[in-house]
Amino acid sequence: MPRYVSKSGTLWKVNTKKGRAETQLLQFAADTERQGLWQTYIMRPSMIMPKEPSLVQKILGYLLGSVKVDDLGRASIKLAVAGQDLRTLENDDLSRTGRRA
Repeated sequence: MPRYVSKSGTLWKVNTKKGRAETQLLQFAADTERQGLWQTYIMRPSMIMPKEPSLVQKILGYLLGSVKVDDLGRASIKLAVAGQDLRTLENDDLSRTGRRA
């Protein structure tokens, strides 16, 4: 079954069009998934932590929430290849999915 995986940030959500687009993508998936045609996943990391973060990045990541770049990559691949039940993934979900992949 084809899958669409979208990465959308959540740190400063000033663009409501992005939220509407996510809603429409999920609705499209819900309408077509019953027929086995399409699945949509929305990834919403608020901060992507590099492999070797600076002290400032570590502090900001702790305060604002973050996901490690490796976990995000593995989660992206897992969603595209195998899918899962949860359709919108925030930092904790992405980290957990990436570590399990």
